[in-house]
Amino acid sequence: MKETLSAIQLAQQAEQLIAQGVNFCWATVVQVTPPSSASVGCKALVTDRGEMFGWVGGGCVQSAVRKASRDCLKNQQSRLLDIGEQISEQLPGVSTFPQTCHSEGKVQVFIDPFIALPQLLVLGQSPVAKALINLGRNSGFEVYADIKVMEEIRGENVTTVEVDNLEEYQHWRQPYVVVASQGYSDESCLANGLSIEHQYLAFIASQKKAEKVKSRLASKLDAVGQQRLSRIKSPAGLDIKAITPEQIAISILAEIILRLNHQRLACQRTGASTDGSTQPAHGSCCSQKAKG
Repeated sequence: MKETLSAIQLAQQAEQLIAQGVNFCWATVVQVTPPSSASVGCKALVTDRGEMFGWVGGGCVQSAVRKASRDCLKNQQSRLLDIGEQISEQLPGVSTFPQTCHSEGKVQVFIDPFIALPQLLVLGQSPVAKALINLGRNSGFEVYADIKVMEEIRGENVTTVEVDNLEEYQHWRQPYVVVASQGYSDESCLANGLSIEHQYLAFIASQKKAEKVKSRLASKLDAVGQQRLSRIKSPAGLDIKAITPEQIAISILAEIILRLNHQRLACQRTGASTDGSTQPAHGSCCSQKAKG
């Protein structure tokens, strides 16, 4: 159990979670019907690992908030959580949790998800690589690039990496990987991209060239690497008849954004548990305050 944290301490904790790339929800108590150990304005952070920092009420409330936070992170949508004996008429954006605690109090909690930026890893030093780096950092991505190419690009919001040691970096979250070597160390760049688990790996090459490079590389990979190799997207990007490096970069980023949005919408369609009443909230009595 964690001590109740001040608003400033919670903000500092949130900054740490953001820096670590951890998804979390910010839960705020907005209405209370006594008896309840919570009060309006109580706040807590709930991570995607189920950790809770702060205080929003006793065991019954904490259980409901953790469950609703998981749903909010999955659906990437905010919710108003209504916890109590009396279940109000179901409204869009509102989840209800019947409460079994003897206190019979009622608590409403607003839950707002904070989702880490998707990671974009660009391998290579080609004009397309440079264009993609610039587009990615201005389009809501956490961009990673070869330290060598960044010597030629000005600006911020890009993390440089040693491309031969990608697996040693501890904070990968299944990045979107684009191999934009275009004739310079294609095989080694592709091998580096395959060394980490990813959501998507695109190789900028013609289908014929891609098959040749993949064929040479296949015998050097283990079973996991070969499975990843079979999922490579090449030619890369959407077919918009792109010609210039900037247009090619746009087509690739558009394909990545399309995949991102398909995943988000699919999660929202399957998130039925947040659109209606859920199982009753159980836990230690909410009318007796404990450390949160």
